[in-house]
Amino acid sequence: MKYGISLTLTLGFLGACTTTLTPEGQTIKVINTNMAKECEFVAFINEHNNGGRSAEHEINNAILDTKNKAAELGANSVEILDTGFDIFLGGIVKANAYKCDSW
Repeated sequence: MKYGISLTLTLGFLGACTTTLTPEGQTIKVINTNMAKECEFVAFINEHNNGGRSAEHEINNAILDTKNKAAELGANSVEILDTGFDIFLGGIVKANAYKCDSW
């Protein structure tokens, strides 16, 4: 019984992972709508992440996933349009990725 509880707790902690930014994701700048007007649109990004300990943690992970995805697509900026939480999907982020010459 003692080992069953330990295994359950260990698996529970493993499920609560934190997303890390890639080196490329670290370079992504979050911009606002006015700044985006001067940039080239790359793609719409819809990310979700359910690997956190709380709704806030999962939303933050989804933001990090969004920055990583934007970098993969060749963007250097993201405009976050909406964030939210769904009991099944976890943290949700909708964003536009842009390539901006200003920075």
